[in-house]
Amino acid sequence: MVMQRFFEKRFASVALAGRVPVSVDATFGRISPGDCLTSSPMPGVAMRATQPGPIIGTALEGLEQGRGQILMFVHRGWYGGEGVNITDTRFKQPSRDETREIAALRARLCQLEKRIERLAPERTIRSAARLGPE
Repeated sequence: MVMQRFFEKRFASVALAGRVPVSVDATFGRISPGDCLTSSPMPGVAMRATQPGPIIGTALEGLEQGRGQILMFVHRGWYGGEGVNITDTRFKQPSRDETREIAALRARLCQLEKRIERLAPERTIRSAARLGPE
């Protein structure tokens, strides 16, 4: 009993794997089951990952607002972000003409690769793979 109190006062529990309760703050964004969790600016508190970066696990429960405790599946990983913003003009769907041009270029590339393989079979990657190491 004395040792148990000693450890409770001086040490914190650390989970390395599995389902564990975790303190979270939904002030930085509502937490839903399946959301990636990362460390928050407050020590010992997790938050929903909103930007690309390291994560500590996945939320198994949700929290609408404020602070609370939820179950989390512990696993290290990387959150890639919400995805590409489709309104960003740098990322646009190719037009019909551009799609045709891409298809034509791919077909031409295949023709050129076959021609190279016929003319110089010993210098192509496919031939080297067939021959194996020397």
